[in-house]
Amino acid sequence: MSVEERERHFERFTMDWQGTALSVSYEEHWLGIERDSPFASAHFEVRVIDLDNHIIPITQTGCRSHFVHRDLVAEYGGPEAFVLAWLDDAAQSPEWKARLNKGRQLRLL
Repeated sequence: MSVEERERHFERFTMDWQGTALSVSYEEHWLGIERDSPFASAHFEVRVIDLDNHIIPITQTGCRSHFVHRDLVAEYGGPEAFVLAWLDDAAQSPEWKARLNKGRQLRLL
């Protein structure tokens, strides 16, 4: 059976990260590629629901596509736990901390 003939399965859920609502799509077998294939990977799409008020450390545009080995997702306890850990880790970067601090500084008009 070709990749095009296989049915694709997505998990879709919403979640909150530090007050920011996110829409997440997760495909464990990206494009139906089986686990034993050398090209096997899982795919996430993370979107910020309200782009006007919130930013997240994994994207500057409000949307991020990400490929990862599905076993790593399982090690974190599933897709939602993986996304939370990914965001928390990215929030430790100096770039993200500087971006947050810049937004908190008062400006004189």
